[in-house]
Amino acid sequence: MRENLSGEDLEKYLAGLAPIDADRYIGRAAPAALLSQFATQDEFITLGEAERYLRLASEPKEVRWYETDHFFSGTPEAGRDRVRWLAEKLGLRLGPCDD
Repeated sequence: MRENLSGEDLEKYLAGLAPIDADRYIGRAAPAALLSQFATQDEFITLGEAERYLRLASEPKEVRWYETDHFFSGTPEAGRDRVRWLAEKLGLRLGPCDD
């Protein structure tokens, strides 16, 4: 987005997103549990940005890192990890095909 928008248009865009920016809410998620999944080769989210986001997040929280790109291409374990984590938090039992 930064490459496609002029300075003024980018400022308007970011200002429009500000009310729904996760930074404003992630610290107040408790008592809800959080699972954050990050890609080590992310083209859009730097390691520093991910770490800052994690510092802002309330407890309880878990983080998982994957050796992949922003879209988790070729990383089916990320999806499986999400399903297992959510099933555990909701007290659901997964079937044999879901393991």
